[in-house]
Amino acid sequence: MKYEDEVNNGWLYRYYRESGDSLSQQIHALRTTFNNNISLGITVKPDMRNEFSADVRLILPRLNTVQNLANDWFYGGILAHENRRSDVTWNRENIDGTISYRHTITPQRLAFSIKANVSKIWGHRPSYYFLEGDSVSRSVSGGSPFLASLQNDWRIMRKYGTWETGAKFSYRQNNIYHDFYMYDSTGLSYYYHPFSSDLLHCEYVPAAYMQFTSSEWKKIKWSAGIRLEYSQVQLHSEKEEIHRTSHDFFIAPSFSFQYTFNPQHSLSLAYSRRITRPTYPQLNPYMSMIDPHNFEQGNMNLKPEQSDNVELLYQFQHKPKWNVTVGLYYNHITNYITQVALFNADILKITYINAKQRNRWGLNAGATLQPWKWLLVTLGTDTYYVYEYLRGENDYSGWVNNSNLKLEFRPIKGMNISLQYFVNTPQYYPQFTTRLSHYMDIGISQKFLKGALAVSARLTDVFNTRQWEVFSDTDYYRMSNMLHGKSRMVWLGISYNFNGYRKVGAANPDSDDRSKIRTGL
Repeated sequence: MKYEDEVNNGWLYRYYRESGDSLSQQIHALRTTFNNNISLGITVKPDMRNEFSADVRLILPRLNTVQNLANDWFYGGILAHENRRSDVTWNRENIDGTISYRHTITPQRLAFSIKANVSKIWGHRPSYYFLEGDSVSRSVSGGSPFLASLQNDWRIMRKYGTWETGAKFSYRQNNIYHDFYMYDSTGLSYYYHPFSSDLLHCEYVPAAYMQFTSSEWKKIKWSAGIRLEYSQVQLHSEKEEIHRTSHDFFIAPSFSFQYTFNPQHSLSLAYSRRITRPTYPQLNPYMSMIDPHNFEQGNMNLKPEQSDNVELLYQFQHKPKWNVTVGLYYNHITNYITQVALFNADILKITYINAKQRNRWGLNAGATLQPWKWLLVTLGTDTYYVYEYLRGENDYSGWVNNSNLKLEFRPIKGMNISLQYFVNTPQYYPQFTTRLSHYMDIGISQKFLKGALAVSARLTDVFNTRQWEVFSDTDYYRMSNMLHGKSRMVWLGISYNFNGYRKVGAANPDSDDRSKIRTGL
């Protein structure tokens, strides 16, 4: 069970070049999250050669966002002020389960496994919009995503190497609806077709793969593989009168080579080709209203991204004091899914499109240094040049660096004091550029009772500097957008491990966020 509330404050300014109109917007948003998760899992090993496992999860998230907008419109030579409010609730009932079976035919030689996964979501999103306290519109939206997969894998181990092969069938479907209603002067609501939408999306993806990993030589390790995928996508929309089926065949080879000079030095080279399909938030056709002139909407016509990745990696280890990793990489993506702003009359719509390509050349490095037993220093940095081409418009390119430095002090036994500082230089996207951001976190923890009991405290964004700011300067408009959330927080924790089991993990970096404009939450 989880309860959390979050406050965001920000502003947005947009100037329309052709008309000379402008919008100045002050944003205040409150998001309340209430989440219930229940899970049950079981694993049975009747003997050394067989293993059966199953788990089921019930997830009931509730999310409500109340957003207040103070707008100053300069429209047609007239300056007007308006106060708008939106009240949007996301309710979901999600149940999913996994069943897997693994059988070892010949120990250390031959094994196979079967895995099935099913997930079903029922989603509902009632939304209400107000102007100067009076109801002006509402919408009723929802979807029912269904995902299922069945996978069979074989593993064949020989002295000269290991063969892995398998097949997987995936299916996903979502029946999306969005009904929009306007209120007339008498207070009665009526169905508004231009802002209403629907979509039935079905996707079938059978795939097969084979990979070989060599272990014949001590200093050399290499692997090669290939994955074949066929996909069929069906789109049906009654309102848009769309009934379309598309087919695609994708070949994804991969290769890696590693040479170990000695226990301290190693060099590796890897190549892979991948496909990334659009998510439902990117596909759904909702016309989500910010105000009557600004909307957000997905794009049901998005194509999958196809990427090629090459990386050359050098690693140096001098335990226990030194560990250094340096990598050069190149990433090329076609049909890159990115957020853009489109104009239709006096309406600006934030949506997603497939950019022609995105290229990224970079150098990433990581180092761990322990000069004394009481101090551990960790540095991570990624510097790259990005070039993105949006079909028919200007190129966007620039140098980017994302770095973080972490200091861990251990003054006494069982105590750990950590300081971590993050710096992100401006990031470049088609039509948008973010400004530099930086922030620092600090934490302290102490273990008792031989490590079984742990007490911790953590303060995030110590100097209250973490914020999201993006600006844009195109042929159509000039825009600045800033949003500052509740990033400075204190976390207190206490845990007791009854069986003394210790688990070590690493935090994952933030995923690539494709949403650039932040009008609240």
